[in-house]
Amino acid sequence: MANYPEYVEAAMRAAQFERVGQEWFAEIAELPGLWGSGATHEDARNDLLESLHEWIDVHVKLGKHRLPAINGVDIYKSPGQSE
Repeated sequence: MANYPEYVEAAMRAAQFERVGQEWFAEIAELPGLWGSGATHEDARNDLLESLHEWIDVHVKLGKHRLPAINGVDIYKSPGQSE
């Protein structure tokens, strides 16, 4: 089972960045509705990371949705454990 820091690290490795005009935008495709932005790539990354922590907190507290596995990292099961 992945721990919280491992899950966050996997999610950030999956982040996609795009520059639009003067602004950078970042998203993690596996986590719908999650995005970050900033004047620089690093600002967008930091905004995305902060938003990721909040996104996970809300989803866990609501308990309505399981966090999806990202790049094989699943917070709900041990590595090699089948569904």
